[in-house]
Amino acid sequence: MTLIDIYAAENPVFGAILLHGCAAGYLESAGKGVPYPLFFPVLPLVVSEYTAASFDGTNASTGLFDWLAKRPEVLIGLADAIRATVPFTRTSLVFAIRHRLMDVSPDQRFAPVTHMPWRQPRWRSSDERGRALGLARRLGTWLGRIDDPATLFHRLGIAP
Repeated sequence: MTLIDIYAAENPVFGAILLHGCAAGYLESAGKGVPYPLFFPVLPLVVSEYTAASFDGTNASTGLFDWLAKRPEVLIGLADAIRATVPFTRTSLVFAIRHRLMDVSPDQRFAPVTHMPWRQPRWRSSDERGRALGLARRLGTWLGRIDDPATLFHRLGIAP
């Protein structure tokens, strides 16, 4: 387990910041907030050193399905990783809502607030935290192009 795995597992603030970054990318791509189920793959994909390295050579225009086609090994154990991080994702999301990092719309979509109640972190992309935040935003952009939890989970090989 890397330093960031330990840090993230014990800190819902960090998870909330990552989910906020994902929601920002999603909003930019889809023009609306994130459906609740789409948050669950985010943290296991961007916090793990193994899966984070698989993003190398991608950018916002790559797309989730193209990335998975090039890196199918990411799917190995992903369902277990998602299940293991469900409590952390929920706690992070609750923190984000409670501390006004996210708003929930009447149609139950989660959107990032544009003006955070405290100063936004400015981690460099060479820092593990900054890299994870950049990846969360990129993943949010990709997820915004899908905008369907059933399609995503089917493609990830996870039965609903």
